[in-house]
Amino acid sequence: MRQQLERVRGTNDWPPLDARQLHDLVRALGDSFASYGYEHIEVPVLEHTDLFRLKSGEDILTKLYAFPYRGRDLCLRPELTASVGRYYVDHCQAAALPQRFAYAGPVFRYERPRQGRYRQFTQSGVELIGPEGPAADAELAALAWQSLARLGLDDHRLEIGHFGVMAALLRTLGLDDRARSFVIASMQDLRKAERGRAQVDARLDELFGAGAEDQPPDSADTTNTADDLLATLRRLVAGLDEQHARELILGLLQASHVSVGRTRSAADVADGLLRKLRWQDQAPGIRRALELAERLRSVRGSPPAAFDRIRHVLTDYRLDHAPLHRLEAVSTQLGAYGVPPAAVTVNLGLGRGLPYYTGLVFEIYADSLGPAQQLCGGGRYDGLLRLLGANADVPAAGFAFGVERVKLALDSHARPAGTPTTQVQVIPLGADDCAYAVTAAEQLRQAGLRVELELMGRGVKGTLRQAARRGIPFCSIVGPEERLGGTITIRNMAAHQEQRVALADAARYCQEDRVPAPADRQAGGVTATGAR
Repeated sequence: MRQQLERVRGTNDWPPLDARQLHDLVRALGDSFASYGYEHIEVPVLEHTDLFRLKSGEDILTKLYAFPYRGRDLCLRPELTASVGRYYVDHCQAAALPQRFAYAGPVFRYERPRQGRYRQFTQSGVELIGPEGPAADAELAALAWQSLARLGLDDHRLEIGHFGVMAALLRTLGLDDRARSFVIASMQDLRKAERGRAQVDARLDELFGAGAEDQPPDSADTTNTADDLLATLRRLVAGLDEQHARELILGLLQASHVSVGRTRSAADVADGLLRKLRWQDQAPGIRRALELAERLRSVRGSPPAAFDRIRHVLTDYRLDHAPLHRLEAVSTQLGAYGVPPAAVTVNLGLGRGLPYYTGLVFEIYADSLGPAQQLCGGGRYDGLLRLLGANADVPAAGFAFGVERVKLALDSHARPAGTPTTQVQVIPLGADDCAYAVTAAEQLRQAGLRVELELMGRGVKGTLRQAARRGIPFCSIVGPEERLGGTITIRNMAAHQEQRVALADAARYCQEDRVPAPADRQAGGVTATGAR
């Protein structure tokens, strides 16, 4: 019995019309980027896994399609910003700034498949390298918004924030790298109805272990001894960095010949103990950072009213207002680009879930798809290129669209179906007519038409029926009479009329997309003919 091989879950087969729409979307977005001076580049689908370990957050790292191959750790790219950054480091460090790059192509993440979320999808976006300041930030956000407007969307909204506020608080709280990464990733989860603060707190306990302050009252007697041991270990590792603290705990376990059981190694036990030790030091700071993120999100809104509410929150937390001033400048310049204030939401609690953002962050949503369907995301990541190997710190920012989601948004607007790929189908009447049919098809193609040569031998009637079902506007019939006279018979499928046209005039006739009136049927080499 023959095995049937199915499509891999989370991927898509796109039939011709959908594939053409996706192709047209990528091309239209690329044209929009080019109008701002962004030049298209191509980067590999296959990259070294370390490229994304350096750049991406835990959320993306857990979704990598990664594998070892001949002594190298490789992966399918999960996004394109890191690849474009590597391209800049490899090829462009000596070039004059600014550098404006545009890109499009497939990316791969092991997501849970659902509408608008796939394991293979298409990203199209830009990276702006060199400029900094509100003018550069505004250009990117405006370009993203206008690119969708040019496609015909009228319900998309732009949400803008600035990571500088949260970064300042994280510095004052003294959180370690693990705790900082947790807060950044959780900012994205806080706004999701299916997750929210309760799930973030549960995840916090899972990652760091519950501290004594979270133990239920009736467990106090049974945990006193363990708490005393943890307190002693905490004093021993005080002031040590993560690596040295781990080595100390591992050494104590090995020296004490502590049994760790069959399912856990001594290293696993040491890591677990270290998380518990760090818990009481980190938990208050993590909770305060999450509290600020929720507070900022609660006062989000349209400019300029939202800025006043945010200013009060920053004052309450004794945080610098400079990021807010920069965002106000960006908002003003967005107006100059024609982005209406009603389409903009200011949200300093906006988190992209990635640790490398340093300033502006923004996302775009289409109301027709609901709050969960983000079409675009991006922001400023000034430290990333140095991390990827650049010789100096270089300001950089960018954004990317999920092209399939943009298509969903356009489809929800009942956009009319695209025209068929084939504009003219050439039908030879017999085997002796095939060479002339090829000549006719090539002449039409050279004039810019999309032409299909009938190769199945269905005959004229069968081919015309199929062409009508496919929506092909013209069929061109060639037989002995056409060969001898240097003509071609063109059937206008919508008008159900045929005309014999000089081959030299055939392309113009099809491009005009008309049926000549009776008075001009003898002009320009056109003569009437009956249906075959």
